[in-house]
Amino acid sequence: MQEVTEYLNPSEMEMSEDKCRQIDFHHLPVIRTFPVPATDDLFAEALSFAGIKVMDAPMIETVPVPFSLPNPIEAYNWLIFTSKNALQPFFSAHPEGKKQKIAVIGEATAQHLRQMGINPTFTGSGHSGRRFAEELLPVLGQDDTLLLVTGALATSVVPEILSAKHVVHRVDVYDTRMPASINTQAIGLIEKGHYSIIAVSSPSAVNNLLSLIQDQKKLRFASIGTVTSAALRQHGIEPFAESAEQSYEALANTIINALTKKHKL
Repeated sequence: MQEVTEYLNPSEMEMSEDKCRQIDFHHLPVIRTFPVPATDDLFAEALSFAGIKVMDAPMIETVPVPFSLPNPIEAYNWLIFTSKNALQPFFSAHPEGKKQKIAVIGEATAQHLRQMGINPTFTGSGHSGRRFAEELLPVLGQDDTLLLVTGALATSVVPEILSAKHVVHRVDVYDTRMPASINTQAIGLIEKGHYSIIAVSSPSAVNNLLSLIQDQKKLRFASIGTVTSAALRQHGIEPFAESAEQSYEALANTIINALTKKHKL
């Protein structure tokens, strides 16, 4: 764990441009609020390579939920996944789904799918759910029926766009909740302003974290995309930085660029 004495206090974050040039923001930890991946940790690797410390304080955990399909899986031409979290719960219950055409929102989800021995038929750019749906529409056949496999808290953007031209059924295979154990040291650093940026990748993480923080006026967030940024704005917080691509590696690079820009003020 990092030594608290290494960090700046909140008053030092409000500084003149001359003094800002003298501060190495890389000495302040990035607070990661999403779970550490079980395999390649591209987020931490990118930040570590740039000399930036990461403190983990997961604000969400995903749990499988019971589900049933509206129709037999053979009735669907495509299985649509907007999160890697939906892959394991779904294919554990329906391994026969590997034979269907599969579309995933971006490369991060595609990599997890390949690790399961399944190749996606279509991989979106990973920018947002809306972009994913718009990219997928031209690929679909005229009479294709779609099964959207997602989480209980996922927005309705993707099915709304796709259902304009296709039959879309949705099944929720996991839910997101506050972890039973919270990193109280990280919460303390956030409350004291002793951090560089808080990295968030979902509205759930935003809402769970802010439920623990009293003074929210000067919080600095880096968001993984537009939906998470919208959740921040609902709390009156403008993101310090927003990733153009919905992946942990892209979010890390966004943070590096933001901190470098701040340091060079």
